[in-house]
Amino acid sequence: MAYRNRLNKTTLSYEDLEYNKKLGLPIEIYCPKQQKTIAFGRIEALMNHGVIINQSIYSNHDYVFFGLTKNKIMSHS
Repeated sequence: MAYRNRLNKTTLSYEDLEYNKKLGLPIEIYCPKQQKTIAFGRIEALMNHGVIINQSIYSNHDYVFFGLTKNKIMSHS
C-alpha cells in the first residue's frame, strides 16, 4: 500500500499577491513541469505577468503561486 501525502494549499490571485507583498509574507513558487517547489520567499516586485522573489522572475503562466489568501487572513483576525 502506497502512502501519499496530501497537502492543502491555496493558489493566489493577483489581489492575494498584492496583500502578501504589503504584509511582507512569503509565498511558494511551484513548477508544474518539474513537479516541485523552486522558490520560497517574500515578493520583491509584483507585475501583472508574475513576481520577483530572491532576485529571480517567475511568470504566472509557467508557475503556480501558493500562500495565504486575503480572505483567510481577514477571517482569522
